Amino acid sequence: MDALQKKAPSLLSTYRELGLQTIPIALAKGRINKQQAQELQAILRGKSSESNA
Repeated sequence: MDALQKKAPSLLSTYRELGLQTIPIALAKGRINKQQAQELQAILRGKSSESNA
């Protein structure tokens, strides 16, 4: 997210929204589990912390 913010800040909002829209699809297909979905949502909403890495 930081790299995108630096290189193409105008795309960040779209990237986040598209990412959030794909989470339910990935869950439905079994590609990610509930915990992974929550982690992705936190990252895409800008609520991640360095301690989770």
